[in-house]
Amino acid sequence: MALDIRQSLKLTQSLLMTPQLQQAIKLLQLGRLELEQFVSQQLSENPVLEEGIIESAEEANQVAKEREKTTEDVLRDQMSEAADMMDKVEPGQKKDELDWEALSRLKEAGQQPTSSTRNNQSDEAPNYENIVTKSATLSDYLYEQIGELDFSDNEKEIAALIIGNIDEKGYLAIDFDELCQSESLDRDEAEGVLDTIQRLDPPGIGARNLQECLINQLRSTGVKSKIVEKIIRHHMAELETRNFDVISKSLAIPVEEVIENVAIVAGLDPIPGRQFGADASQYVIPDVYVFKLGGEWVVSLNEEGLPKLRLNEYYQGINNKVTGEEKEYIQEKLKSAQWLIKSIQQRQRTIFRATECIVKRQKEFLRKVFIV
Repeated sequence: MALDIRQSLKLTQSLLMTPQLQQAIKLLQLGRLELEQFVSQQLSENPVLEEGIIESAEEANQVAKEREKTTEDVLRDQMSEAADMMDKVEPGQKKDELDWEALSRLKEAGQQPTSSTRNNQSDEAPNYENIVTKSATLSDYLYEQIGELDFSDNEKEIAALIIGNIDEKGYLAIDFDELCQSESLDRDEAEGVLDTIQRLDPPGIGARNLQECLINQLRSTGVKSKIVEKIIRHHMAELETRNFDVISKSLAIPVEEVIENVAIVAGLDPIPGRQFGADASQYVIPDVYVFKLGGEWVVSLNEEGLPKLRLNEYYQGINNKVTGEEKEYIQEKLKSAQWLIKSIQQRQRTIFRATECIVKRQKEFLRKVFIV
């Protein structure tokens, strides 16, 4: 069998991951907060790219009014605009043939990114948890104070075990004897470390029960009153029910004196860890709003806070007047800016269409979950 070599032409299609395509995919994966920071970074790095500028006093007044609007006002405006678009749909026109850009065009809130938000970032998109500033926890605060004490290594280990078992309210959440037994701790040494921790700030921290918490707070304030201590140790039940007569008879003192000492107890904090509490709630800004209008579910893009990008007219004008490296630099920045604007527009279209498809397929879910 004879073998020969031949040349032939064959047409094939292939998808190449160009840098522009990679950027478009990256933008699609970014959250709303990350996208705003990415755009701010590009504005600071690319001189060809700029935000839309308010050109008239009328527009400036409109932006000022928008800045004063609350979230409810913004959402109400969006629903009103969507209603106007629905009214303009001809009876024979299909709903999915609507001009989604006109439907989702929202009024700008007039927010301009500040220079503080235009920080340099790495190529990889940051995690949301790394963006949000976290407040110090109660444990961190106690560890910081322990670090300033002249503790031995063994005492520091015991202190770490105790602090690790203090709950968010500021109480020791484990039986102290059980802790000593399970960790093979010397009872007297551990008791001394616990006593030191209970003298730290905030007052009353590390207590094993409410009575000990309040007594430790009295000790930290320097108040020395045997009557107050007796009320805390033996009459908490009567104190909760405000049964001052029983306390008066038990301590053999007038009711007026009982009330005066109860006022001291009332000034103490039964939850010493409350000032640290849980992490503050972090709110995520949605990319789209979905609401029911005239019996139909409507999807509306959230454009608030996103800068309106455009090309700088000055650099476009001098592009044909310069040569060499300057021309190459301007052309590169122009191309980058144009692609960024198109990528953001494509991202918004993709998110809108994807949400629209989800809403169409999940109407039953939306009907059952949301009360409209």
